Amino acid sequence: MAAPLRTESFSVGLEARKLRPEVVLARTDQGILLRFAHWEVCIPTESLDRVPILRQLLAERRYGSCDDLDRESAGVLALLDAQGCFMPEEVAELRLCDLLHRFQPIRSLFYSEYYNHPVWDIIRSGQASQAQLVAWVIHNYHISRSAGVIAARMASRTTTKRLKGFFREDALEEFWHCDQFYFVDDQNLRFDADAVKSYVPLPASTAFEETALRAADESWVGHLLIAYFQESSIVFRNDSEEFYDAVEANYGLKNFFAGWRRHMTLDLDHGHADGLRDLFNSDQLISVDEAAQGLRSVQLAHFFLVRALDQIQAQDGPALQHLESRQPGRMMKCWKASSAATREAPVRHAPDLARLLLDALGEAAFHCLACARTHDEIIGAGKFAASQRKLIAEGGAMEPSGVAPWPVAIRNFLIERATSLGLVLALAEDVLSAIAQSDPTRRETVLGLETLRISLAKTVPAVDAGADRARLMELLALAKEAPAIQPIEIGLSLQ
Repeated sequence: MAAPLRTESFSVGLEARKLRPEVVLARTDQGILLRFAHWEVCIPTESLDRVPILRQLLAERRYGSCDDLDRESAGVLALLDAQGCFMPEEVAELRLCDLLHRFQPIRSLFYSEYYNHPVWDIIRSGQASQAQLVAWVIHNYHISRSAGVIAARMASRTTTKRLKGFFREDALEEFWHCDQFYFVDDQNLRFDADAVKSYVPLPASTAFEETALRAADESWVGHLLIAYFQESSIVFRNDSEEFYDAVEANYGLKNFFAGWRRHMTLDLDHGHADGLRDLFNSDQLISVDEAAQGLRSVQLAHFFLVRALDQIQAQDGPALQHLESRQPGRMMKCWKASSAATREAPVRHAPDLARLLLDALGEAAFHCLACARTHDEIIGAGKFAASQRKLIAEGGAMEPSGVAPWPVAIRNFLIERATSLGLVLALAEDVLSAIAQSDPTRRETVLGLETLRISLAKTVPAVDAGADRARLMELLALAKEAPAIQPIEIGLSLQ
């Protein structure tokens, strides 16, 4: 692209288009640089002086309809289109295959953000602390450990024959990989196997797993997109091999990644990414709402994967110390200290967070009733759900596709534990405390719910909730940040 564009006549009709908001424009000595995901294109200054449509594009981030365009300008616009730089045409409904086509530029953006995270250079260069290295390795083990479970959830929920068949096979292929390929069992690290198994996942690892599980229940489109996003990362295999070589050399971990490498080969042999892409090869119409919910699910999954890298980077200290810090017993001690500090902390006015937490607790209450089987569980869960009904009607139940990420993670965390009323009632104590801290105007509501919670807890068997309460406290602390995620734009008409 360094040479000036020629302007010979070339009849090409183009409709008006606008650049995606994620496209970055930067002026250089040579011209204007357009950057999107992993791609960069430079349009020379001399070309801009002679081609009005390119000047308009770079000045206004859009261009109007054009019935007659020179060959090189048409080529530049076609290249930008192929890279996903333009917003697609707005539609009110679309086919499943169209959704995948519109998702591909978003997938590139997701990969760019994920693989440009600074923790990768820290680990590659040998500068990572032992805690960072261990946290990263065990996070990958947790992602592998959940893969078969998530696939089985989809296989057990879907009524579509081809999806059920695919994910049954996927579950059977994946469930054992965490043991065979990703389990941390290296003589140089000298880890106790039981300590690795009992290691409490980082909060973002938990949030990712439960986002994928809830997608299998609530958004089959989202589940497909999450699975495809994960499996299609196999395109970076060569980069991964080079990365593993560098890490093994810099940390003296000879053949540490042998299992990880075998797993990549197995994925290629089984054609996981191709199989998932084939599932999208369908003219089945999906509604805009289905597409939007699916996109939000994969967007949240990506968000939590990147936040896991943040949390890995934040670790410090010796490996064994870090391993011990994530054991259930140690986590319970941290929870007790944190719980006491939270009760004494000054009020933090966050009424939106309080509403989202109430909605999350309400959804969990109804899931408890749906899962209840014994007399006492049914009556207790029913009373707990009834106490939430008015609150949900007033505020509107929290939708997983429309709120800040960490409250969604809390909502998912509670629902995934709704098979045990006793456990949800124990967790509710911490959620209610957080609501009271976030919105003092709801303290009367919280007091009433807490009184009911204590009464109901006496009617069901006690549970050991310490480790789960510790994990919840981490999520609650992150929810106070409440970062907003803007919906992915792929040209859906949401009217």
